[in-house]
Amino acid sequence: MVDQAIIDEVRSRNDIVGVIGEYLPLQRVGRNYRTRCPFHSDTHPSFYISPQKQIFYCFGCQKGGNIFTFLMEYEGIGFFEALKKLGEKVGIEVKGKTRGKYEHLYELNELVSEIYHQTLFAETGKAGFEYLKKRDISEKTIKDFKLGFAPTYARLIVTLERKGYRREDLIRGGLIVGTHREIFRNRVIFPIRNPSGRIIAFGGRAIDDKTEPKYLNSPETPIFKKRATLFGLDAARRSIIDKQEVMIVEGYFDLLTLHQHGYHNVVAPLGTALTEEHGLILSRYGKKAIIVFDADPSGIRAAIRSISQLLSNMDVRVVELPPGSDPDSLVHEDPSRFNQFLDRAVDFIDFIRQHREISSIGDEVSLINDLLETVGRASDPIRLDRYLKRLSMAFGVPEATLKRNLKKEKKAGPVKDETVIDKEGKLLFLALQSDDYLDLIRKETSPQDFQNPRYESLRNFIFTSHPVDLARIIEGLDPELRGALLKFSISWVGIDIDDYHNSLSRFHLNRSLKRVEAEANKLAKEEKFAELKEKQKEIERIKRNLLTIKGVVDET
Repeated sequence: MVDQAIIDEVRSRNDIVGVIGEYLPLQRVGRNYRTRCPFHSDTHPSFYISPQKQIFYCFGCQKGGNIFTFLMEYEGIGFFEALKKLGEKVGIEVKGKTRGKYEHLYELNELVSEIYHQTLFAETGKAGFEYLKKRDISEKTIKDFKLGFAPTYARLIVTLERKGYRREDLIRGGLIVGTHREIFRNRVIFPIRNPSGRIIAFGGRAIDDKTEPKYLNSPETPIFKKRATLFGLDAARRSIIDKQEVMIVEGYFDLLTLHQHGYHNVVAPLGTALTEEHGLILSRYGKKAIIVFDADPSGIRAAIRSISQLLSNMDVRVVELPPGSDPDSLVHEDPSRFNQFLDRAVDFIDFIRQHREISSIGDEVSLINDLLETVGRASDPIRLDRYLKRLSMAFGVPEATLKRNLKKEKKAGPVKDETVIDKEGKLLFLALQSDDYLDLIRKETSPQDFQNPRYESLRNFIFTSHPVDLARIIEGLDPELRGALLKFSISWVGIDIDDYHNSLSRFHLNRSLKRVEAEANKLAKEEKFAELKEKQKEIERIKRNLLTIKGVVDET
């Protein structure tokens, strides 16, 4: 485990605005910064960062947290990895280890990858090595991507059981089916990594044309979701950021060949259609996407489908290769010729027009409506306006007509925030906005005044801890309460300290009134009239005091 003092020091030495600003363009708005949220398709900036409190919150999708939370969400990494990265930025060495929930699966994949990689260079992997050699994959590329080979019988179960793994682990990790059958057999192996470089799954290519399926990927596991994973993103990320452009190809060998020839900003979906999640992930790193799919009917259909998944957040162009070719074969034949095709990448509207058969006015109207639906996914209103101008020019239809007929695809909106914060919660939330409020609530109230179990963790902090550190406090809260506190803290514009004092006094008196009224009811039932008379006087005194105090924190 890592010492809490180290965690606190790493957090305090890193500025959340500076760190998030390395990933996203930020705009100053009053005391906060804002940008479009990287975690959902954000039409208008709804992602806010507080430099004073070192927290962030999105009013669209309700994601929020501190500097660690952001890095974990954005990079898809665990807490320890985020801590180590942030420590390196400020010269703090993070020692020790912390095991995440699925750490054993990451370690299992790393071990299996090493077994497959070593096998490729052994006698049992000779067929796989020869296959890669035939595909002109260099030994450097093999080592860079840690390619491997799974023979007909890799003895994975025996080897891994000796290392302490159970068969249940291998099943959960997507390495075997049943209790003994290895998923990958007689295949070249491609380790699949998350953006931070950790192995989360494997892809396999049969080395003969008789085996079906030709390509096979790991089944989904707790750490591997196919629709949100792109092969090669870990190796391409830096280049995509530098160029602000990503090239998307169909297959493993397309990517490896392009990478081998100096094209490092390349990714590939895992044998499935590009998804909206893929588009959102890529938009975090670059502004432009170039689709370079195979020049066959299935590749063209896949390119058209992919356009709509990227347009929400990126500019899209498509490379048209010679019929029957693919990036792998074309680059091997003549790298300079491939460059020429890249330079001639066409606008996605022209690409769709060219590959949709139009034999009647009805076909043309259908195409225009489909294109309207596609461009309607653009989250940036300026980009949408440019697309409508392009459509108007391409088909001779007035922009006004296109705008009237624009039918955006109905998509699930952001998660609706139905969190209601009562008066008790507001007073506690306010106490966490400054040390002045915190001192006041400790003087004017007691822990017994705050009875809602929902706020127990906050109450304990307020009445037992010292200075306010929101970025640390939120780490121990349940998700609903954390989100409510983050939203309140980002939105808060402040109230006068005297107003807060009055609200606390009124709250304390109301609590006392309820307590004394309950005691009076009990005395009445017990017919203890002398004591009851004194309680009634106390009730009247509290009510008179309440009339003299105005509370600004309203009841909800």
